[in-house]
Amino acid sequence: MSPKTIIFYERFSNDTKRCRKGFVGIDYGKLQSSIEEIVAFRSLLACHREVAVNDLAFQPHDHEAHYGGGVFEGIRAKPRAVEIRDDKFIAASPLELAVINGQENAQRFLRSMEALRLRESKIKHELPSEISEFFKPYDSSKDIFVPETFTSNHVLDVLAGVVQRNTHAGHLHPEKGEIYLRPLAFRASHVDGKLGVNPRQHDILFIVMAQEWGDYLPNGLNLVVYPQGVESPMRRVKASANYALGQIAKNDAVVLGFDDALFTDNHSLRYIEEATGANFFAMKDRTIVTPPLEQYVLPGITRQTAITLAHNMGYDMREEDIPLHQLARYECVFLSGTATGLRSVRLVYDQEKKQAYTFNPEHEPFRRLQYEFGKLINGMDVLPQNRELQEQVRHVKVKF
Repeated sequence: MSPKTIIFYERFSNDTKRCRKGFVGIDYGKLQSSIEEIVAFRSLLACHREVAVNDLAFQPHDHEAHYGGGVFEGIRAKPRAVEIRDDKFIAASPLELAVINGQENAQRFLRSMEALRLRESKIKHELPSEISEFFKPYDSSKDIFVPETFTSNHVLDVLAGVVQRNTHAGHLHPEKGEIYLRPLAFRASHVDGKLGVNPRQHDILFIVMAQEWGDYLPNGLNLVVYPQGVESPMRRVKASANYALGQIAKNDAVVLGFDDALFTDNHSLRYIEEATGANFFAMKDRTIVTPPLEQYVLPGITRQTAITLAHNMGYDMREEDIPLHQLARYECVFLSGTATGLRSVRLVYDQEKKQAYTFNPEHEPFRRLQYEFGKLINGMDVLPQNRELQEQVRHVKVKF
């Protein structure tokens, strides 16, 4: 990250004095651990009238820090490219920047917020009268949720504002094609400083940050199968708590010399799920399979783009269970993700069976799909059957 950046910050609270909203400039180069520098940082925040001095300081009773109830998105913003030079997409002039799959990511962000009750749930549970008569009516007067005005368009407006302000300040360089945006929302402190698993009366923070982050992973990845099966419905939500296990699996994989870990379920056939932060695909010739959403996998936005793209290009695209031992059938394996893009896998190693599965990272049908995906998100000419998909993917624009 650049040592200087501008973030967007919004706090929802029952106490109107705690409600804040605005853009905040931060110099990470000056934000160190000494008391003097922390005081200086708070003084910097005091210059921004819309945001309270102590709002960004860590509070030990923040709900998310104890219970992991946060949600987030990872989103790319890409300029329109005019050519490919040394495997790099060269931006057009004047600059035209698109938030890739912006609407889809913003809508999933809202669904994740509802799943973790940051938005009020539309699901209503009613108890039979013979049960409810034993309970007092719940007093919801102090509950805090983001309001109905917190829409996907609001999220997109803030994303655009963060990009614009950081670009004008010289912190971001959109022409490089490396902008990565992260909106996140979580329960913060209670107005009275209370702890407790019940989050409904804790403030909610909405923060958007941006940074320059290039290609996350290369082609030819090496994956190791995580030894324990993973089965949790929460893995279908883009929630920070899911990534605790991802951290453990990724850490163990990297220490062993692998690039990432691969999760399976607990079925006797060990059906493949996903990597720590990317969806999984396997190919044989022009047939592609990926685990169905009934599995414990995230419904990835890039996953869906890859599926639609493959359909459009005439691949036999299937969503079905993939037993781990059946990897031997496939010629190519690849991952998909916002930060990852589409990246091929060279090896999957099953520690339990001491079995290695190897693949061709330069599999020609995959490389054609990957090349078209690159042109799709970078705004270059794509095959006629992919133009409608490209318009959808690059529909949200950032103006300067």
